[in-house]
Amino acid sequence: MDLSTVLADAGYDAEHNHRPCRDELGIGRSIIALNGRNTGQRLPKTPCRRALRQHFPRLIYNQRWRIESGFSQHKRRLGSALTAHGHQAQRVSLSCASSPTTS
Repeated sequence: MDLSTVLADAGYDAEHNHRPCRDELGIGRSIIALNGRNTGQRLPKTPCRRALRQHFPRLIYNQRWRIESGFSQHKRRLGSALTAHGHQAQRVSLSCASSPTTS
């Protein structure tokens, strides 16, 4: 599956999160809300963060609620942590968690 856009909240706002999305993973856009970090009106110094500050796609970013809703539902049903200890048991648990339900 090819991803064209990554959306993330301000907790992931750092150049070391933007750059691998574009350079290593080939993701066209990383839309991560800027964390002001008490910078006032100054522009960020790093290129990816500066570009986002100047042209932030708010309409796209505001669609994050859809996936956040899905994550919340997943955690309510299956829990937020793996309970299996061994590597193989964790793989089986994850594969069961990601398979579609019939209910």
